[in-house]
Amino acid sequence: TTDISTFVYDNDKPSTTITGPLHGAIRSSLVQITGTMQDFPNTSDRSPAGIHRVELTIQRLSDSQYWRGSDWGGLTWLSTSTSGSGIWEKTTGLANFDHNASYWIVARSSDKANNVESVFDVEVDSISVTFDLWAPTAAISNLYLTAGTSYYNFSVSSIVGTALDSPADINLIEVAISSNSASDGDTAWYNGTAFGSALGAAGVYRSTATFTDNAPGANDLWTSTLAFPLSLMEHGKTYKTKVRTTDKASPALVRNQDFAFRYDVIH
Repeated sequence: TTDISTFVYDNDKPSTTITGPLHGAIRSSLVQITGTMQDFPNTSDRSPAGIHRVELTIQRLSDSQYWRGSDWGGLTWLSTSTSGSGIWEKTTGLANFDHNASYWIVARSSDKANNVESVFDVEVDSISVTFDLWAPTAAISNLYLTAGTSYYNFSVSSIVGTALDSPADINLIEVAISSNSASDGDTAWYNGTAFGSALGAAGVYRSTATFTDNAPGANDLWTSTLAFPLSLMEHGKTYKTKVRTTDKASPALVRNQDFAFRYDVIH
């Protein structure tokens, strides 16, 4: 009697792709890393052994340390979850990311014949990600400060200020103005016609007329004329201005800041 056994010979290494986040992205948070995997050969007459697992590394570029699941140290390949549809993801045990820090993420696959991916390509299975965890800040620069009170006088026709964000940079600056400096929850917000809308109503936040898109970390200068209804403003009355700044991180970080001033039209 002759015993016959068959086997599949597979010496091709599988491949992996990282689909999210994107290479070079600036993130404000990261709750999952996702991608695809494929084993070879994958032809009509030859079948691969099949994917066994997908692993990844997260390296902090400032000191070349690797995330080990709970702390930073030597090279560590972290496990991921895989599906039969060629998709993998990592949603648990992700790193404690720092503000203004960059990380290198590499993913690799191994198949059931113990072939392990060993050649990596940037933007395919290796990516860099930078983190911006701080919301942008803004200031108004053309208020007149006297005895602890901020004023706008009759000669001022616009609101001028600065905005700052790094490393993502400023994406949008919006201004809203209210005739009630004491409360946000009323209908005293200027809507383009009158002081008569709620803060969340359409047209209350109005984009600045201009802002200089300087490099991240350098102040952007902005000007708002649309949000400054001079003909409706009363001498001696205190108004509230909200400046809402949005950065270019993903997801975007947004900050609202309040500035109160008294309007003075006496020459």
